[in-house]
Amino acid sequence: MSENPASLRAPGLSLLHTSARLPADLLTREAWASLAAADVVQARRPGEPVVSAVIAAGLHVEVQDVAMPAEGLAGTLLDLASERAVIWLVSRDGDPDLTKALADESTRRAQAPSVRSIRGSWDPAGAGFLDLVWAMDRLRSPGGCPWDGAQTQRSLVPYLIEETYEAVEALETDARDDIVEELGDVLMQVVFLARIGAERADDPFDIDDVCAAIVTKLVGRQPGVFKNDEARRSGDPVQGWESAKAAEKPARSSPLDGIPAAMPTLERAVKILDRLRRAEADADLAELLATPIGASGTPTIGNRLLAEVYKAREVGVDPASELRDALRHLERRVVSGR
Repeated sequence: MSENPASLRAPGLSLLHTSARLPADLLTREAWASLAAADVVQARRPGEPVVSAVIAAGLHVEVQDVAMPAEGLAGTLLDLASERAVIWLVSRDGDPDLTKALADESTRRAQAPSVRSIRGSWDPAGAGFLDLVWAMDRLRSPGGCPWDGAQTQRSLVPYLIEETYEAVEALETDARDDIVEELGDVLMQVVFLARIGAERADDPFDIDDVCAAIVTKLVGRQPGVFKNDEARRSGDPVQGWESAKAAEKPARSSPLDGIPAAMPTLERAVKILDRLRRAEADADLAELLATPIGASGTPTIGNRLLAEVYKAREVGVDPASELRDALRHLERRVVSGR
């Protein structure tokens, strides 16, 4: 709800908070109205984006001495706000020392002016991702971290694999704090690799290209959601995804095309069997699994393992996840002595 114009001109102190991740001039209607009605607009750092934006809009901003202690600044602002409408442009760090000093000084005074907060802009969802992109760019740029600057896409592969397995461990054990940390580590590897990709001499790419590619894929493979295609929405979502994927990659002639050879063996077995089952090759698959691999004509351990993977997938069980759970249970028993 918008403020009454008269109340905007009433004596008091307003702390104007803004998002550091949005253009500084994208302020709410209430924020601009409050700025226009204020008798005094003050800030501590003249170079802050919001200060520049307010000045560019034709409003005067008084800059306080950066060296002034928070307690002294709080007293000065409250004295001004006793008789005038004052707006303080909060710095990007949130001015925590000043906020505390204002609370202490207001409590000490018998008749302190009103102090309120105005939210001039909010961080959009995903704004923290921009911080990660900024941090990685700083680390990779000249004057940043020598180790980060020396890495290549190839040298980061072991770290990407390791961080992925650590994320798997956190997810399967449902450790909330570990999940947050390990997903962050995986995300950092993605941003790191994209930052290196921007330096390629031939056909460079950056994090925006990476994000655009996955958004295009999601929208193209989910027309029932993004294009209001009711026929697709009511159908089998997995089959719809696979059909859209096949249309995107017409050069693939086998259901096994595109499965990475570097996948761990058990996960690769699951992927191959799932692909064959979706391709409605169950009859042929059962025959293939029954065919001995060894020269002796008897089923090998590999035969039997693959058959067990097939049985697990038929009942919707992920054998790799089950095996990891069993190993964790075994490890706990060994460590506990039972």
